[in-house]
Amino acid sequence: MQTPSSNLPYVYRCPLVLEELGFIDWDAIPRIELSDCRTGAQPALRTYVQCCRSAHELHVRFYCEEDGVIVSSYTERDDPLYKEDVVEIFIDEGGDGSQYKEIEVSPRNVIFDAAITNDNYPENAQGLKVNTSWDMEGMVTSVIPLQNGDLEYQITIPFSSLDGVPLDGQCWKINFYRIDQDAAGIRRYWAWSPTYHPSFHLATRFGILLFD
Repeated sequence: MQTPSSNLPYVYRCPLVLEELGFIDWDAIPRIELSDCRTGAQPALRTYVQCCRSAHELHVRFYCEEDGVIVSSYTERDDPLYKEDVVEIFIDEGGDGSQYKEIEVSPRNVIFDAAITNDNYPENAQGLKVNTSWDMEGMVTSVIPLQNGDLEYQITIPFSSLDGVPLDGQCWKINFYRIDQDAAGIRRYWAWSPTYHPSFHLATRFGILLFD
């Protein structure tokens, strides 16, 4: 993809960090906040996302405010984590919305990963194909309970499992999501770039990840 105009609302400039330092100073990485996926309003619980890249990997951190109710019972890879509390990343390296990767991590640090084919879904109700036989080799995830009860997710994605190492100035389409269930059993859907629709799979609403 070409470098986007700076006035686009959902562009995240993904900085390069030095691998040899052995750690990421997340305080120095820009953060974005999720909003209600269907309305764009501020959600009941705040969720912040940060991204950076090293020579071989994309690093993503979610900070999730919690209310003491965590719904997470699945234990196996590719279980339907989206039915409970989860954070999600959709990555579209090609940028046309027809094929992308879906990555989910539950509060129990269970992974769902799939290769998605999207033929104009949801307008084409049969247009979504989810291939869970695809696994992101080398991905590393962790879920860290914080002293205040909130959760921190860290997800390390090797570029070798995607389209290779991006060049400076290259762009991918991306979106970040969170699903949370409250004490009354109401499920809430949050996104970086709201889809203004019940589905997360509106590829036209993905934001832009700019490798700065």
